[in-house]
Amino acid sequence: MPFDLFLSHAEQWDALESAPPISPTILETLMADAPAHRREDGSWRVPHPNEGDPWCTIAMRGPNVALSASYSYRRFVRNFADMFDQTIAMAGHVGLRVFEEVRGTEVVAAEVNELLRRGSSYFDLVVGTFAETRRQIEQDGMAPLEYPVGPIDLVSEYFVVHVRGVGSPTTKQVRQVLEGALGARTVTVAADRALLVHPADTRGFLARSMSRETPTPSAKVMLRPDGALQIWPAWRTSFAEGAAAVLAASNAARTAFGGAMTLGGRPVDEGFAAEIAERAGGLGVDMFEWLQRRFAA
Repeated sequence: MPFDLFLSHAEQWDALESAPPISPTILETLMADAPAHRREDGSWRVPHPNEGDPWCTIAMRGPNVALSASYSYRRFVRNFADMFDQTIAMAGHVGLRVFEEVRGTEVVAAEVNELLRRGSSYFDLVVGTFAETRRQIEQDGMAPLEYPVGPIDLVSEYFVVHVRGVGSPTTKQVRQVLEGALGARTVTVAADRALLVHPADTRGFLARSMSRETPTPSAKVMLRPDGALQIWPAWRTSFAEGAAAVLAASNAARTAFGGAMTLGGRPVDEGFAAEIAERAGGLGVDMFEWLQRRFAA
């Protein structure tokens, strides 16, 4: 479930569902000229005003307007904190109240700084939910969505590529192939024996040695017991970066070892591969929705 703030005519949280409905023209007024993408269902996807990456969705929900941020998105902490001032400003512009769903209470401008203070019970609770969501992504085979899709912001892995029929390469051989073919990337071994594909660090040796930064992987590669290579995003960078690494690693493995590629268990022929590549530079949520429609057809 995403993090939600509500604009409403209600006077208290318990009255949200029975509140006088907000006129759609009010929402149209609030969204006029906004740098947002309106979807066919009438909702808006709003990029972050400073950095341009995904921020929140805005949509009618019953008689109210809901602003929703995905707990699974890696920039969630920034996103949820920045939503408060924007939502209160919108409410003041059209004479509405603001409610948040974690405590089920009204929010006023005077208490926002305390709510968002690091170490406050509210901040720790919300950020704790984010941390648990990211744990599910790392350990439980789940995948993030940059924007919520309705009430959903965490889904099963949807961009898992398998290269089957590769013979019997060792992990060492796979690593050597990836490092040789993906000149722009480096490969390390994770605790679970998966190979982590990293963007290259082009700094000199001393700079790399002195850096305290932890490398951020783009993709994971695993040699399965059945002999297939499994390749999927690491979900610690943008989807576009992760997808590029997945496709590059898949192509390198097929060139070196042969085999056939599948995505979501479906064979990937030249036409399907071209469609995937065309969309791989966008958002993960768009790829997820497209694959859902394609596989359902």
